[in-house]
Amino acid sequence: MAAIPVAVVFATMLACIGACTGFPCVTTGLRYGMWADQCPATDLRLDVRAAAQGLLRGHEGGYLSIEPRALWLDGPDRDAHPVAGTLSRGFSWTAALLDGDEQPVDGLVLERHRGAGVIPASLKADLPDGDYLLRVTVDAGFDQQTVDVPLPVYAPAIVHLMTDRPLYKPGQDVLLRSVALRRTDLTPLPERPGRWRITSPSGTEMLLERDQADAWGIADASFPLDAAAQIGTWTAEWITGGERRAASFEVRPFRLPRFAVEVEPSRPWYRIGDELVIEGVARYTSGAPIAGAPAVVSLAAMSGRWPLPLDWEEDHEVRTDAQGRFRASFGLVPPDLMDLVHATATVRVTEAGGEAVKGAADVVLSHRSLDVQSMTELGGGLVAGFNNRAYLRVTTPAGLPLANATVKVTRPYDPADPGKVATTDADGVAALQIDPGPPVTVVEPAPPVRVRPVEARPSSLSMAVDTATGSAVADLAAARAFDRLQPALDRCRPLAIGDQVVSLGVQLDGTGRVRRAVTGDDPLSACVADAVRGLSAPSGPPRTWELSFLIPDPQLPSLSFDTSDAFGSAPALPEQLAQAASSTRRCLAAGQGVDGAQVLTVHWAVERGSRSVATVVHDEPGHGLSAATVGCVRSELSRLALDEPAEADALGAATATLSVPKPPGTAVPQPTTRTAYELAVRATSGDEVLGEGRVVVGVGAVPPLRLRAEPTLAVAGDQVEVELIRGPGFQGSLPKELVLQKGTQTIARAEVRDKKAVFAVPDDVNGFLQVEWGYARAVVFVRSAAPLTVSVASDRSTYAPGDEAHLTVTTRAGDAPVPAAVGLVGLDATLAQLAPLVGPDDFGQVTVRATAPTPAFGTFDVQALALGQIRGENAAKAAVLAITDLPRDPGGDAPAAGAAQTEDDSNVVLARNFYRALDRARKLVRAWEADAADGALLQPEAMVGLWDRALAELRAEGDPAVDGYGRELTLRVLPVYLLSQTDPRALVRDGAHVPEDFVGWTQYVEQEVMR
Repeated sequence: MAAIPVAVVFATMLACIGACTGFPCVTTGLRYGMWADQCPATDLRLDVRAAAQGLLRGHEGGYLSIEPRALWLDGPDRDAHPVAGTLSRGFSWTAALLDGDEQPVDGLVLERHRGAGVIPASLKADLPDGDYLLRVTVDAGFDQQTVDVPLPVYAPAIVHLMTDRPLYKPGQDVLLRSVALRRTDLTPLPERPGRWRITSPSGTEMLLERDQADAWGIADASFPLDAAAQIGTWTAEWITGGERRAASFEVRPFRLPRFAVEVEPSRPWYRIGDELVIEGVARYTSGAPIAGAPAVVSLAAMSGRWPLPLDWEEDHEVRTDAQGRFRASFGLVPPDLMDLVHATATVRVTEAGGEAVKGAADVVLSHRSLDVQSMTELGGGLVAGFNNRAYLRVTTPAGLPLANATVKVTRPYDPADPGKVATTDADGVAALQIDPGPPVTVVEPAPPVRVRPVEARPSSLSMAVDTATGSAVADLAAARAFDRLQPALDRCRPLAIGDQVVSLGVQLDGTGRVRRAVTGDDPLSACVADAVRGLSAPSGPPRTWELSFLIPDPQLPSLSFDTSDAFGSAPALPEQLAQAASSTRRCLAAGQGVDGAQVLTVHWAVERGSRSVATVVHDEPGHGLSAATVGCVRSELSRLALDEPAEADALGAATATLSVPKPPGTAVPQPTTRTAYELAVRATSGDEVLGEGRVVVGVGAVPPLRLRAEPTLAVAGDQVEVELIRGPGFQGSLPKELVLQKGTQTIARAEVRDKKAVFAVPDDVNGFLQVEWGYARAVVFVRSAAPLTVSVASDRSTYAPGDEAHLTVTTRAGDAPVPAAVGLVGLDATLAQLAPLVGPDDFGQVTVRATAPTPAFGTFDVQALALGQIRGENAAKAAVLAITDLPRDPGGDAPAAGAAQTEDDSNVVLARNFYRALDRARKLVRAWEADAADGALLQPEAMVGLWDRALAELRAEGDPAVDGYGRELTLRVLPVYLLSQTDPRALVRDGAHVPEDFVGWTQYVEQEVMR
């Protein structure tokens, strides 16, 4: 027996294995671990998917995943479908970390092992922030692919951005400065990369520029505005990592004011009987006074229930004296002053050159000598029979705190109440424990009524259109003619009910006189038509106009008739009475009569076949109408007539009710009542009485559980005691342990003993800490042991133009000098009259991220607390009590992640090789044409041969024309949109060389080549 070759035996075994296991393609299975149902009909292409997740600097726990896949087609023709299979072996891979310039960086740590899949990965601890690429290269033998995974590596940050000014002229330079701080500890992020972005008011991106912060986390840039820069609000952004901060600035032409106006009231606050005087001074920026300039002063209410006297809101004009000073008196504060009122005094000074500058000041009025505000732990309210902790802030009505004053709080409705005594801190805040007793009904008196006189508005033309042209009548002479109609139109005002628009069509003859006027048949329209008939327009051709006139509400009383009491039928009578009611308005004077009174009874009767209506008018007593008014109404009603003769006799009586309109502002407010706690407050300093006030506190509710921290203001090293306080609704057991946290970081744990837990604040911790259990929370603010302070001093108090100023900037951490980054911005103070300037606390808007919906007592916000601007201990505790939201940042660095996949370039390969083959086929067709005899035809089968010859020539040159899967671009492989370009009719120059018998090229290939 002849020996059987080993290769044949091995191939037979593979075929047997494949047939028995149900996977015919054993070769791909054994080599790549890819068991396909059918072996690939084309070359394999490599596709790579790569992803990185949870990569941390200096910490394990992240991974890199690599998924190589083979792509092929399931058939040789153009209708073949793509198939994919995942490779589990038979390939190699590499991974490298590249910086923004695609240079290798030693920052990636991988746990190497054979194959791909999921590979544990991390980043080196000293890798700086930046936008990196994780480049993964996979070699599968049949193909090699590289995929770049974007990998932004950035520490969590907060970003601040500012411009050097809020307002620019076109052509000026915008200076920008940003700072990036680590979110967890507010330390600068050095060398932090980012991008500047500036957009115009229309949203057009005007600048997108890469930049990098310095060693202090600071980046700066400038942007020159074009002389024709768009006017409006521009936006600048600093984008770094996933953070961005925007700042807006205005661009418009402007000129700095040449002078400034200072305004102040003559008293910090005014009480009943005080003379309210507004004083001020106007000076040029050089310091010279503006003498003899008119100053217009007015008042406007800003807050409070008490309405200002009407004459206070009118302009008071005075003049500046030789020193530029002015004084405007508004008279004495009337005795109906109530509560606390804030008003704004606005002054407008105009100097001789015509330039006008405004100034403003706050004006305070109060009928009490103290302003008292309250805060409690129980939703801002108090609870009877309960030990309530309350904070009271005691100030003058002008807001000056009464520091270190003795405050006595009593219930004014309980003469036996001994009261509670407490001492205010440096910010005028006192803390006390109080049982307010049962709530009472608190009555708030109604504010006084200020009735404004109603100014009569004239009738006016609202539309005039020439119907022939459809255009508005804009002739100046015609406008004057309409103005001359004013007196006649005003005589129609009593007929209007509310503001009414009357439209009518008017025809004018050549002299400008009205020939016809068509409008409605109601009394007001008829009156307006009569007035318009007196129009005398400019002469010209005959015209037809559509006119509309606005007849304003005359604010006159009116009558309405009830005709329900009738015998017989007179269906048109209600309409006639309604028209009569309109015409009777001219009889009724403003303010006459009692609203809602039944003033008249009209007895009426009609006879069959007659249009006249017999009326007898009887006036009721006490209606408040004069005899002349009743006589005028009788005269108007005597003109009643039906449009058509009555079909039957009818009679009845109609009652007339008077409606008196109320001018704006005459509604009488009513006192309000509520159930609350009213507390009287008396402040003294030794034997001196500083003032008395009142505060009303709502009814609160005791929660099931409260957490109270002592102290709420701490420094590193302090012990903080957190007490659990149960309420009536508490159920269950108290926790055995509480956790002190900063954001999501655990700072300390403490065992609960006797309903209390004691924590030691670590030395390296500051900011807002919290303890939470259930729905209860206690907040502690840990002050920095060495807060950063900045002071600026100049070498002189005043400078002449052209002098050089020297500034000394000192930065300290506590009492010790410390290096720090400082930004200085110098502006002309008069710019504040044109746009609001950035304040010195603007930086705190981003560094202080705890929030309170309302600052404590409307004054002590979280930013002031964090920046050390609250002096009083009780005031700071109240500010902590107002906090609702705390930042929940996770501790440490942010994990980096990214994903990418190789792009499908099969269409690129197909297009490149097809047009190479098409160019070669075109040359072959040109050669055929050159050698062809007259009458020779390029038959379809010959074109097939020329295309195959073109492919053969490219193959022989070593660069075959294949698609992305290695298939040679025969006609059976080409997509229809490419196949159509190989049509012989598209390639020959002389159409005489193609057959007259037309055969579709695509149809021919499908029927003759692909079968």
